[in-house]
Amino acid sequence: MGAGGSLPNRSRGGRGAIWLGIVAVLLLATSGCGGGSESTSPAEARNLVTTKEIQEYPSGSVERAFLSFWSDLQYQSWVEAASYYSSAMREFVGTAQIVGAKKVDASNFPLIKPEIADTTEDGKTTTIRYSILLPEGTRELGSTSWRKEDGNWEMVYDSRLDPELNQYARNQVEIEEHGATSSDANQPPSAAAARAGVEASHLQAEFLEQAEREERH
Repeated sequence: MGAGGSLPNRSRGGRGAIWLGIVAVLLLATSGCGGGSESTSPAEARNLVTTKEIQEYPSGSVERAFLSFWSDLQYQSWVEAASYYSSAMREFVGTAQIVGAKKVDASNFPLIKPEIADTTEDGKTTTIRYSILLPEGTRELGSTSWRKEDGNWEMVYDSRLDPELNQYARNQVEIEEHGATSSDANQPPSAAAARAGVEASHLQAEFLEQAEREERH
């Protein structure tokens, strides 16, 4: 966790090596991998996931993993947040791409707290469905799917990641083309930026299709 300090009983277990591996990747590909603002606004204070809320769920539960992941996003602890995605997914999508995509919404994460609706199991996969109240007042439904590997819950699907990957890829093309992203939200992206965004938004689906093919064999 970042500015808010470490969560007690946050078991890293087998995540230590994962964490170090992600740090190595991001040092090569990105900068500014963590550390949120030291000050907290009243709106943020109301919506930050607390240690008490995380510990309401049993140690080792998927719900605790999900809320810890969200807390890391709120405190901009990008390396720790990325460690919750499965190694196969990080390899397929790209660790730097996942982190860059989550940073797209960095300013909003402290203002949105997930409410877990239900948790369902389907074979080896456990899915958490949740809702969030966006800053503009609209409610958004989301889901994450997880599998347990070597005692750790690892995410294999994140419903918010598709549009984030889309925006991040578009931003990267705009930076290459113009040296910066457009300040005009109403200005449509270039054809190259739009194409890159669409391709990036399909990465999760392609990863899941590949994983299903490998399981069948």
